[in-house]
Amino acid sequence: MILVFRNLMLILALASGISPLAAKAETRIALVVGNGGYSSVSSLANPARDANLIAESLKELGFEVVLLVDSSRANLRRGISQFGRDLRNAGRDATGLFYYAGHGVQFFGTNYLLPVDVNLTDAADLDLVAIEAASVLQQMNSAKNQTNIMILDACRNNPFDNIPTFNDSGLAEMKAPTGTFLAYATAPGDVALDGLGDNSPFTRALASEMTAPGVLVEQVFKKVRVAVLKETGGQQTPWDTSSLTSDFIFAAGKIEISVADNSKPPVAITQARSGTPLSNVRNWMFQIQELNEDGAVQSLAATEYDMLVIEAGHNFSESPYESQQIVSSLREKPDGKPRVLLAYIDIGEAEDYRSYWQDDWIAPKDGSGGFPHFLVATDPDGWEGNYPVAYWDDAWQSIWLGSGGIVADLARFEFDGVYLDWIEAYDDDRVRAAAEKAGVSPEDAMISFVEKLGEAGRAINPDFLIVAQNAIYLIDADPDRYAKAIDALAVEDTWFHGWGDSDWDDPDGGDQRDRYEAEYSTSARLAQILRYQKAGLPVFSADYSLKKDNAAKVYSEAQNRGFIPLVTRVSLSKLTETPPPNLLSD
Repeated sequence: MILVFRNLMLILALASGISPLAAKAETRIALVVGNGGYSSVSSLANPARDANLIAESLKELGFEVVLLVDSSRANLRRGISQFGRDLRNAGRDATGLFYYAGHGVQFFGTNYLLPVDVNLTDAADLDLVAIEAASVLQQMNSAKNQTNIMILDACRNNPFDNIPTFNDSGLAEMKAPTGTFLAYATAPGDVALDGLGDNSPFTRALASEMTAPGVLVEQVFKKVRVAVLKETGGQQTPWDTSSLTSDFIFAAGKIEISVADNSKPPVAITQARSGTPLSNVRNWMFQIQELNEDGAVQSLAATEYDMLVIEAGHNFSESPYESQQIVSSLREKPDGKPRVLLAYIDIGEAEDYRSYWQDDWIAPKDGSGGFPHFLVATDPDGWEGNYPVAYWDDAWQSIWLGSGGIVADLARFEFDGVYLDWIEAYDDDRVRAAAEKAGVSPEDAMISFVEKLGEAGRAINPDFLIVAQNAIYLIDADPDRYAKAIDALAVEDTWFHGWGDSDWDDPDGGDQRDRYEAEYSTSARLAQILRYQKAGLPVFSADYSLKKDNAAKVYSEAQNRGFIPLVTRVSLSKLTETPPPNLLSD
């Protein structure tokens, strides 16, 4: 039910001692606030409509909702207090959600929500006339329930023009207590837009995305971010932070495809687009290190793999490979049939061991960028000498594109295509911050870069292939466009991963399960990968394991889902010791 309390009605209800919501097991409880009719500061047109829209949406999703519109400080305090009591009575399995639309400010790092009767002439009195946002978190945390969500569509502008202490500095980022998901309409320190329509861009996107069945809360807000960035032309970047310890979805629906019944995606979506060299690929091998070791290339040449992804190595600063000679050696399988050869390239990171790395370049350090300015940060996975970049920068793209770029060179070496690593740079927080500063949409810029890479290759070879590794959620930004830009998807770590810079025999080089929460749980990954299969794209999977039983599990489950799987070790420095079953049977 939706309960709307205004002024005296709220006071009477709370004073009566009757709890507005009856406690019950596994319930969902929401307090939704929309403040726009301010008396002493600038009014806002949309918060009341925003709150009503969210309240109605939450009601349809099974939440018991208390809706407060244009609340005074006294009413807001009572509502928050009652919200805490309702959560405490509901039990550990309850979910609590607090949504606020209206004016909000930060002062000395503390966020405040402004009631409609706020009247302030001195910044020092702010805590006497406003509500600390942290007080809501305190109420939620006191309930000891499993999941809490706080959503703030606040900070549309500075309402206190007459107080020099305040400015349009946005809200401060808050620490999420364990089991809490915090979402902001815009990045910490930035100002959100009230919007030109009946609702703010953030709330409109949220009301739409939260009703999608089977979508994890983390992915809901990622989709909201994409939608808001698109609508605002990159001016507003929604932000979130999480300490959730369990999965939460707003709308019921399965996020996992069953393995028990050995179901597969329809054949029509498991095969490569007809007419491409990938159509006949049934197995593959991935080796990007130590190809200069004696016998390494010869060992690869002697295998029956239909496709090889290798390091071209022609632009190593020290001891570059003879790439054309390697391609010639690997072009055909031992039976004389052609083999697909893809060159591994890292398009989202600069590597200091490449010939393009100049003597005057300065590598980034933790907390600071490097020189040139497109060098943004250090590698988050621990790969030494790798640095995420502002991939939209013309200077960075010039290394790859054009008749003299790396991609054209690889096409002339007669590689069939490129295997793109670190497309996920678009989702790195530090890269996203740089994109926001530059006024660039990270998603759109990455899709555009991938398109340009394909064009550069096809200028030499019309059948040049683009295989995108990871970044599985990029397709959500523009499904048709991205699906057309690539010829296949490759995914790592669907079941097991390894730690960066591990040696071949290092136990840390596989069998790890530390990256499988929320939207990157195995079930969530599989559901998202299915989108690519439905678009007609083949999926190559690489998981990292030293244990044969884990390798067998991966091959069984991956093949059941129509993937072309490989289980190897994260160093990618030798032929796998756990080859695909169909290679052995052939």
